[in-house]
Amino acid sequence: MVGLNPVSVASFGTPEFVAAGNLWLWLPQVRATAELGTAARLAIQGAVLTPTSGDPAMPFDTELDAAELSRRPYLQARLRSRWGGEDAPGEIGIGVHRGWLRRDDGSLATSEAVAVDARIPLGAQVELLGEAYVGRALRGLGGGGIGQNLTTDGAPVRDRGGWAQLVVRPSTVLELGTGCGVGDPRDTNLPANRLRNVACEAHVTARPGGPVLAGLTYRRQRTTYPAGAVVNHHVNVAFGFEF
Repeated sequence: MVGLNPVSVASFGTPEFVAAGNLWLWLPQVRATAELGTAARLAIQGAVLTPTSGDPAMPFDTELDAAELSRRPYLQARLRSRWGGEDAPGEIGIGVHRGWLRRDDGSLATSEAVAVDARIPLGAQVELLGEAYVGRALRGLGGGGIGQNLTTDGAPVRDRGGWAQLVVRPSTVLELGTGCGVGDPRDTNLPANRLRNVACEAHVTARPGGPVLAGLTYRRQRTTYPAGAVVNHHVNVAFGFEF
């Protein structure tokens, strides 16, 4: 829906809180933005996107997926407001999504969502980031429904989720952050029986000078199934260069 993602040096390519509230997938698209010229710096955005159902692709798999077989693009629109300068930018937006998936019998299932996103500066050194959504059949947007599009009865999986992260930068050298995300589809006829996914993280990143950075991140993920929950703990140490 929007290119807002949690801050992390432990996630590359695939951002933090995927399948736990973050609809992240960067799809090829044509997008237009119209500034309304108001004091709140309002703008309306619209996009036509390449459709994808998010089906896993095997090597040499050239078949069309369920979204491509619908022969319809994904459509999205967003209204946003911005404030502040480059040192402490703020933004709030609300977006809508609509797409289609072709079922095995040739009928079409609808993929749709409403999402709210925010980047809120709390002073010069603290920032709150987050996104929340409700919708259905959202695997194609990057793990919505915990990777489940249609129920075993062929109905779109109804889904809700979101994430929030607090980032503190007490100096130009040090960054501290913590946050959580949750994906919570409706527990009815889910094909993979993934009922709920919760991911939390805490990190510290140091930039001692120049392009050099070092980071330490702890992540905990808990996935709930009908028979119980599986918990995963992950500690990441990262060193790199920023350009």
